Amino acid sequence: MDYTFSPDFALSLSSSFSSQVRKLPQIGIDSKSIDFNIKSIDILLGGRYYFNPSFFGLVEAGARYIKLHANIYDATTNTNDKASSDYEPHFTIGGGIGYKYILAEGKSDFELTGLYHFVSGDDIDFPTFTLRASLMIYL
Repeated sequence: MDYTFSPDFALSLSSSFSSQVRKLPQIGIDSKSIDFNIKSIDILLGGRYYFNPSFFGLVEAGARYIKLHANIYDATTNTNDKASSDYEPHFTIGGGIGYKYILAEGKSDFELTGLYHFVSGDDIDFPTFTLRASLMIYL
């Protein structure tokens, strides 16, 4: 969602879901091997500055809800178990740049944005880079 204050400034609200494309490194403990992956849901409030009608810079902050999932294989019993955490909120802040391609003047746009986020919490601190593709439909 995007609310434009002037041709140069806009306020944005976004939400997205992501899942790690590749698994985190596998670890082994005793006779068990564990594969991890991370899923997240972002809810972010941001501000945009348009350098020209198509190219913009973006700063945003909000919550990233993170869920850790593990596949646990036990070689002695030849069993495969699954375990996962609940989605837990973590503070995130980030910035990036984007390009808006106008599909229909005043009706719809396509945006491609590259964002760097830092996520902070009690048990997790890590940066992420996100490539976001968006279809904006104006009401």
